[in-house]
Amino acid sequence: MMRIGLVGAGAVADFGHAPAIHTVPGFNLVGVFDPDLVRAQNFADKFGIPNMAKSEVELYALNLDAVVIASPPEYHLANFEVAARHGVSVLCEKPLADTEENALAMCQLAEEYDVQLFTGFVYRFSPIATQIRAWIAAGIVGRVRSMRLVYLWGLHGQYMQDSTGTWIESPRWRGRMLEGGPLVDCGVHFIDLVRWWLGEEIVSATGAGAWVADYEAPDHVYGHLTTESGVQALAECSFTFGHTVRDPSSVFTYEIIGDG
Repeated sequence: MMRIGLVGAGAVADFGHAPAIHTVPGFNLVGVFDPDLVRAQNFADKFGIPNMAKSEVELYALNLDAVVIASPPEYHLANFEVAARHGVSVLCEKPLADTEENALAMCQLAEEYDVQLFTGFVYRFSPIATQIRAWIAAGIVGRVRSMRLVYLWGLHGQYMQDSTGTWIESPRWRGRMLEGGPLVDCGVHFIDLVRWWLGEEIVSATGAGAWVADYEAPDHVYGHLTTESGVQALAECSFTFGHTVRDPSSVFTYEIIGDG
């Protein structure tokens, strides 16, 4: 039985990681840590986790085999450093870090302490993504020359009603925008899929953004990528697509263009 720990008791851990760990035979979620101890205790009670650690040191005293880091991106490096120093391998939520420098530092720590570091690029495991990879590998579309990956939606709306019926800005919407916006939240999956489908690296990238809301990060983003073989890929993501209409819809498409 593998003993699993969890760092971060927020929404992603609630709807994703904890339920998933519980469904895997041989996995035992033995402890959770979150700086908000009340939230951590409520989380432990909800999922039947026997240990609510009051510190990361207390969490790693549980003799863990692996840990899931589901904290906000700006804390990933610090959280992973603690795990690495304890010799515990990690599945880290995407994006891996809040800056390129911190991501590289995490990779260096993994090598230094000889632990495994994985990123939660779950889009790879959808039936559509695996089918596209198989088609490309089989040469069905010929030599791939262009890709367009689009996810336009409103992130459940920028505004919501609180318990009194007052309209407020959605904490989820605000949080995702403060973390970097749609390209950081959703677009990282597209960047990963381009690399995974083609089996090659991105050699150059440019971006453009449009601002509907008043945040540092744009809420509608276009990323243009060029790969080693010259494939041109567009990753377009939005948090303000239809977010103020009565019946919001989303656009989620993959388009692969080849010479076959």
